[in-house]
Amino acid sequence: METGAQGTTLEQPAIVERVARIVSSVRGTKPDYTGLAAELAPAIPFDVFGVVLLRHDRQAVRVTVCRREGDAWVALYHQHPFEGSKVEQVLRHPVMLARNYPAGLDGPPAEMGDALSGYPHLRATLIVPLTVGERVLGTLEFGSVQLHTYSDEALRRVIEAVARVLATTIEGVQVGGNVEIQDRQRQALKSVSSALTSTMDLPTIFDRIVAGVAEALHVASAIVTLDRERNCLQLEAQSGMDPLILSELISNAGVLTDKCIIGNTLRHRQPHFSNDIAVDTRFPISHLFYTALGMHSIFVYPLVTGTTIYGALVLCSPEAGGFTPLKVDILSLFASQATIAIHNGMLLESARQRRRFQEIIEQLERTQQKAELDDYALFELVRGQAERTFGLSFSSLLRFISDHLLTRGERTLQEIFHAVDEERSASTSQEQVELRAQEERVALLTQTAEEALERASILSELSRLSQLNERVPGQMTDAWFALDLSGHCIYMNLPAEVLTGIRMHAGDSPLEEVFAALLPRTRNAAELLVYLQDFAQEQTQRVELRCIIAAEPLLSRRPEDFDGGWSPLLPESAPSDRHCLFTRYPVFDQQGQLKAYILHVRDITEQVRDEKNKSVLLSSVSHDLRTPLTTIKAAVTGLLQSDVEWDEEIRQEFLEEIDAETDHLTILVNALIEMSRIEMGALMLEKEWCDIVEIFYGARSHAERLLGKRTVCTRFQPNLPLVQVDYVQLERVFYNLLANAARHSPDHGDITVTLDVVDGLLRGQVIDQGNGVPEEERERIFKTFYSLDSQGNGLGLAICRGIVEAHQGRIWVEAGPERQEGACFVFTVPVYARSGTPGASAPAQTAAEEP
Repeated sequence: METGAQGTTLEQPAIVERVARIVSSVRGTKPDYTGLAAELAPAIPFDVFGVVLLRHDRQAVRVTVCRREGDAWVALYHQHPFEGSKVEQVLRHPVMLARNYPAGLDGPPAEMGDALSGYPHLRATLIVPLTVGERVLGTLEFGSVQLHTYSDEALRRVIEAVARVLATTIEGVQVGGNVEIQDRQRQALKSVSSALTSTMDLPTIFDRIVAGVAEALHVASAIVTLDRERNCLQLEAQSGMDPLILSELISNAGVLTDKCIIGNTLRHRQPHFSNDIAVDTRFPISHLFYTALGMHSIFVYPLVTGTTIYGALVLCSPEAGGFTPLKVDILSLFASQATIAIHNGMLLESARQRRRFQEIIEQLERTQQKAELDDYALFELVRGQAERTFGLSFSSLLRFISDHLLTRGERTLQEIFHAVDEERSASTSQEQVELRAQEERVALLTQTAEEALERASILSELSRLSQLNERVPGQMTDAWFALDLSGHCIYMNLPAEVLTGIRMHAGDSPLEEVFAALLPRTRNAAELLVYLQDFAQEQTQRVELRCIIAAEPLLSRRPEDFDGGWSPLLPESAPSDRHCLFTRYPVFDQQGQLKAYILHVRDITEQVRDEKNKSVLLSSVSHDLRTPLTTIKAAVTGLLQSDVEWDEEIRQEFLEEIDAETDHLTILVNALIEMSRIEMGALMLEKEWCDIVEIFYGARSHAERLLGKRTVCTRFQPNLPLVQVDYVQLERVFYNLLANAARHSPDHGDITVTLDVVDGLLRGQVIDQGNGVPEEERERIFKTFYSLDSQGNGLGLAICRGIVEAHQGRIWVEAGPERQEGACFVFTVPVYARSGTPGASAPAQTAAEEP
């Protein structure tokens, strides 16, 4: 490959204009970025160019890599799990990352970049987050074979501008894509609905349904029906799969057992889906869908009406995790339409069969009267008609007659003939009734289809909102409700059902009834009730509401009893209380008309606790700042008094006090500044080859006063390699961990520090003899302004995490070693020897204890 030009030969506005023009034309799940790479190459130096986007379900990243082959740029596509990706790290700290690798790239995507990993010849990388507001779409990655390619600040500013335009344009494309997806889904449902209300035969309707699902949602689909006589499944229609292989799979002897996802669905009459059938231990028989058809995700929905089960709608995707909860709900709309189609088709076919049977009987009667046929000729005629019309042998027809007529031994032959005449007369009336009922069913189907279209559109909007607001990628942890314009709930997800304590797929319950069980536990119940009652009022100005929900009911009263004068019997707050944020979103159609509302309920208990802790600790920090300033001010004021003569000893004490308090103040101010730099993403590392043992002893020397009489025991792996880190920043990590250990260890206790290299990672441990860290607090203690004791200021451990993660490492806390109390703080950072290969590990040995 040839390296791109070393410098920006185009002006920034020209580059931005080209980026906007090219990217705005990009569409599809695998967009072609080769044109963009060709346009940027003269202005930005790179040998490998990548665009990494977070997949819509936030469970994987889509990676496009562009590289030069000859005189042209070629694009390579792949995707890998979100966990362990570079995007996962960028979501936590969305800042530009520039790195140099003298020995070349050698590491996983989480370290080297999702698009750049796997190109060891690269020596310099630049990874820029693609952000729109606070939303991170993915990353823009550049790689060059030349060292220090991206050290120029002017070049970085140009790339930042390109990233901003690229992110904005991609978001516009994605939003447009969402509209297209919704339109595609609506058209597919309309196609299915039109088939239902037409006179098409059942196979044609099945074909319409599977084709509509495949087109609308980009999945393979099939409809299988249950043959009760043969106790097997039959493939009726499919799209996107090999019909011969699929037919063979569903004819498997164990397909109707719980070990198969289809059989489990039919036996329990409940929909089931598997995010990866290849490894799903619940359905071992269904592993064949992966080995034979290459499908990972499978969703099966039973086709049931009343007590009758007809079969199942089967949907498959070659991607793992292909069915999110909301997508499953949209798919259930198609399944409902398929069930209606089967039921309606069977009724129509039954009516046709009855009419044909009556016509045949009438034809036989006329033929016998005209031709005066004898019994044998009549027998031959009946046998031929039975075989042509019903595909049955005459013996089968006689067996049917015997089952339904000859068993009525109590009747005389005249009674039987009389009954047949009455049935014939009644059949005409019955046919008219059924025709009227059929017209009513068609009208109902049309209404159902229209409601399904509207519901699918609302769910699509809810899906978009959840992607923007959910904190855990790929999961719906918050409660979501969809309501019609009258304020009646039409959809609840699983967390919503857990929150309210009711289970409801769809219905017409008012919102205040949905939350009836929650109101007695709500401390501001009167305020919540008003919010719920006014929710669907277009003129209401209240968008958000914070609620405090107790663990147990406060009062046993009806919702209508919660008026403005209501007050709880319990205290205003308790440690077990949960804090929730209610947010109201209006939903508009493409014409801008209001069509629904969405309610989002998020648990913000941790946020509220953090706010309280931050307030308390900010007061503590303010006190820590004022105390040394007061001491310094008092000492200096005393020394400046001209009418007082201080002897040399007292003057020296004043100066020592000023010096000590100044050091204390400097440490605190530096910590605040460092934390601000980390939170703003402005922490710039100045890496060099360092001796990690020397860094530790430098930190230990600075922490001498804090350690007091505590003993520091070191266990270092011999011959530790030099590491490329920021000396000052890593020394700060050691200092803060030692200070934390000293604060939680007894005066004459031991603090153990270990250092070793394992699998290319430097691992450091600082073990104290304190009371340990409760498991539920082990993540929180690394947050800014969060501390478990009154002595800490909530900065030290947060700074440690920021510095370690800036080195592409991790830090955490775990229980102390076995048979020893205390906490063990562990951090790892990548370590590469000068040759670029990970440092080899060696057996650890214990060094002499140090005072």
